[in-house]
Amino acid sequence: MSAEPPSDPVKQPSRTSRLYGCLYGGAVGDALGAPVEFMSLAEIRARFGPSGLTEYVEQPPAFTDDTQMTLWTAEGVLRAHNRWLERGIVSVSAVVANAYQRWYYTQTHDGFDLAASPSDSSDLSGWLIREPGIYGRRSPGSSCLKALGQGSPVTDSRGCGGVMRIAPLAVASVGEPFQLACDVAAITHGHPSGYLSAGALALILARLMDEGSLDAGIDDALLALQGASGGEEVISAIKRARELASKADASAEAVEILGRGWVAEEALAISLFCALCATREEGPECFRQGVVLAANHGGDSDSTAAITGTLLGTYLGMEAIPGELIFPVQGRELIERICEDLIRHFIAPPPAPKCPVWWGPMTSYPPPHDLDRYPGI
Repeated sequence: MSAEPPSDPVKQPSRTSRLYGCLYGGAVGDALGAPVEFMSLAEIRARFGPSGLTEYVEQPPAFTDDTQMTLWTAEGVLRAHNRWLERGIVSVSAVVANAYQRWYYTQTHDGFDLAASPSDSSDLSGWLIREPGIYGRRSPGSSCLKALGQGSPVTDSRGCGGVMRIAPLAVASVGEPFQLACDVAAITHGHPSGYLSAGALALILARLMDEGSLDAGIDDALLALQGASGGEEVISAIKRARELASKADASAEAVEILGRGWVAEEALAISLFCALCATREEGPECFRQGVVLAANHGGDSDSTAAITGTLLGTYLGMEAIPGELIFPVQGRELIERICEDLIRHFIAPPPAPKCPVWWGPMTSYPPPHDLDRYPGI
């Protein structure tokens, strides 16, 4: 009797699916957790029942500064790529810092009005700043506003505002993700725990984009942190999250053991815990279970749900995110356009002269209309 043929291997999501899943997953988690961000766990359960928040309560559900700044990070990455292709030299973190100044403009103005603000004109190029959907103050982080308003990092800030926006640096294969994410987070958050948490998340996401597992990504992040000055708090937080996920039930009480998520290492730990719990047994509700768990605690619910959605969306791919969570999100057309441009630049570019190895798969000269959308400044 012949042996049975081996079963077909589980089909992995494509790199394109993972990129879409990363950005959409983050926005879905952000919009889900936003209404309960400043509520205690007791208040959440009193309002929504013993299971807490399980679906959107805002109509339409809107993402917050977490997704706004993620889109601006992506805009900066695309501009940095164009600058390299035009000039052969670029500081990615400097170009992304300029993108954050454009985000700051959207937080201090009601809409795009170049004629009313001629002094700002040199920084207001490109398409994203002209989109009404990118404007609006949705509880922006005070550290980000202060740092960008005064033009220097808040050196003692360890808030989660650096880590929650960092995903495009990983999905676009721009440079060495750990160090670059640290540099970009430090634009506004100068405490080691603030920027090293961003580096760890970027490295984990990069491994997931390459079809790695959450555990393997965490191992790589811990290794990178061991070689970084001031990484002890982030290492401890990640290890606690992993240990807790191996033995505790997926509950809000377990989440709150790890903190409230207002500071970066706690937000990262909570998100890793929720993602690890959700993927114990992968199924059709895996994504939803993870972001719901991450939203239901007495802390920074939108940021932890956003980071969890980013992790699960990258790991599971776009197909794992229920359509009823994607389609209602206000401003999703901006996410769609950014995703399309990231894919064109970093995943499926047309043949062209080779770029340096640290640019990964980015090998195309941008067409003129793209330079209008993403000038290299």
